[in-house]
Amino acid sequence: MGRVSPRLEDLPIRDDLRGLTPYGAPQAPLPVALNVNENTHPVPKEVSDDILDAVALALRDVNRYPDREFTVLREQFAEYLGHGLTRDQIWAANGSNEVLQAPACRRSPDRAGRCSGSPRRTRCTRC
Repeated sequence: MGRVSPRLEDLPIRDDLRGLTPYGAPQAPLPVALNVNENTHPVPKEVSDDILDAVALALRDVNRYPDREFTVLREQFAEYLGHGLTRDQIWAANGSNEVLQAPACRRSPDRAGRCSGSPRRTRCTRC
């Protein structure tokens, strides 16, 4: 199978952005390039092996949507953090936008969770 190399002009880009050059962090020939979030140390072999094993397992179910409630993630966080925490005391979200939007929705006038902004994938059942 040949490698696909998409061209910028082939992508579905808004007309007002066509012809502009996207930003790219300059890659200066320095010992450490912190401007491109480069880590100064290589990934340990044990870590890369664990990551590869986890990816191999995840690929078995890649055709399914993930758990919307992040159940396993919240269980593992609770176990990791200790202090008698349970998964019901851990909040996981689909990114910072959802985290910031949830309190605003909670404060909506009718308390029904209606608020402006783009729709979310999940809705906090505890709100």
